[in-house]
Amino acid sequence: MKITKEQIKKLKPCRAGYEWFINHGSPDLLKTLLAVNKVKPEWASWLYLKLMTAKRQKQFSIAATEEVLPIFEALYPKVNHLRLAIESAKNTCKSNTAANRAASHAFMISTAVYSERDDLKSPTTSIAAAVSDAVYASFASKSETYAHTLDVISFTTIAVAGYNTTGADGYNDVGAAEAMQEKLIRKAVKILEKK
Repeated sequence: MKITKEQIKKLKPCRAGYEWFINHGSPDLLKTLLAVNKVKPEWASWLYLKLMTAKRQKQFSIAATEEVLPIFEALYPKVNHLRLAIESAKNTCKSNTAANRAASHAFMISTAVYSERDDLKSPTTSIAAAVSDAVYASFASKSETYAHTLDVISFTTIAVAGYNTTGADGYNDVGAAEAMQEKLIRKAVKILEKK
């Protein structure tokens, strides 16, 4: 996918971000996102989220949440609420009805309840609940709140990746988090390229 300085300017980036693009950006969106990610990861997520339509943002929220699912289910194999929340979000994406939104909300609530249980407390369950909440919010909210909601999804998914490879001391694996950020960038570009 191609990106121009005119497209970037229309998105109203901060001055420093626009100057970075002029000096270091590429017409190839993926190359630009991967390069800026090494300098300012938040600029990368800002750009791909700003380029997405509401429909693409919803698809991205589901794709990012699916990245959390194996981590969550490996820790808690008997808890299927996050999987059900994702499935209901997919149903809502196909048909945005009140019933589908209500189902998505119910699964989000049950995931949040699990994250508060003492026997299941960990950063991963809290993050999974936050991601589930953000997926629901992306379907229930007005379009102007999508960018914030998707920032939450991106960064909580990245945090889960970092936590997943940590030891008992709580050390966050920066390499795993960076790998997840790159994975999300690649997913975002694929979603943006869909017809």
